[in-house]
Amino acid sequence: DRIRKLKPSAVKDVLNKDKKGQFLLLDVRQSCQYESGHIPKAMLVPLNELEERQKEIDRDKIVITYSRSGHVSVAAAVVLYQLGFRSLFHLDGGISNWSYGIVTGLPEVEVVVKSTDDRLQHTDIYMEAMAVEMGFKSPHHFRNNKTLGRARKAVINLFKKKPKLLNNYSDIRSILVLSVKLEKAYKEFCMMARDKAKSIKEKEIFQVLVDNETESIKRLYTYASGLEGEEGLPSLAGIDQGTGIVNIEDNVKVNPFVAKVYNEFVDDMELLETAVEKEYVYHDFFEQSSVIMGNLDIKAMLSQLAIEKKHHASILLEQIAGIG
Repeated sequence: DRIRKLKPSAVKDVLNKDKKGQFLLLDVRQSCQYESGHIPKAMLVPLNELEERQKEIDRDKIVITYSRSGHVSVAAAVVLYQLGFRSLFHLDGGISNWSYGIVTGLPEVEVVVKSTDDRLQHTDIYMEAMAVEMGFKSPHHFRNNKTLGRARKAVINLFKKKPKLLNNYSDIRSILVLSVKLEKAYKEFCMMARDKAKSIKEKEIFQVLVDNETESIKRLYTYASGLEGEEGLPSLAGIDQGTGIVNIEDNVKVNPFVAKVYNEFVDDMELLETAVEKEYVYHDFFEQSSVIMGNLDIKAMLSQLAIEKKHHASILLEQIAGIG
């Protein structure tokens, strides 16, 4: 809920107006991709290096992540949120959707390690950018204090809301059944990606993911079936999947982004990048599920699933780096 997307025109606008350096544009692709063309003044920190290099990223700034097509930048924003960053945007559609100027070469300026203070600064420019994404008019049309005041109030109210993918009142079985449905949906994606991928190596990677999802589904369903006093659990084959996934469980409220379905892909790279995005989003989902879970065995299983998701993301990122 705290990770907002910005269209290229909005990013260009806020960067042009950012005279005090309050925004940080973060390129999370591989160095070879950055070198071949990046948005001016963007800082390079590949997704797989974010955790170990987090101190290089100024927490006092508003971070806009971007990648090639926008999928990896979502994963990066999820990682940054888990690391405690709170002022986060990502570039909608990635650099592929950027029609403005780009530059080549690697960064020349040394990175300065900034304060780790985790303060959230509500600057005018930040308010305006958020307001645009929330449906208010372009910042250029903020001509009176009343309109700007309404925009600021809406944004402040947004930040007062506690972001969660799950609520603390979710019962165990509901979480497990929802997890099965999410895993089945992701398995369907991996099967589709395997069939669409042109490279043998990528087909093998997606087949590994399909096999892993099959095992994860069995584990989750077995735990759900074994809960004492629980009757009427749907058959494994009868558990639905697809776009309606978010509304199936009455006791579980999940961010619709988690269950987002992708149907169109430009190339093999986008298949891999979409899988990376899903792995990180699902990692966050299972990690949050494990935190609110009282049953220690199920807590451990969900925690293990979260670890596996991050491991799979690393494999996918290695393949992306190999393609360049």
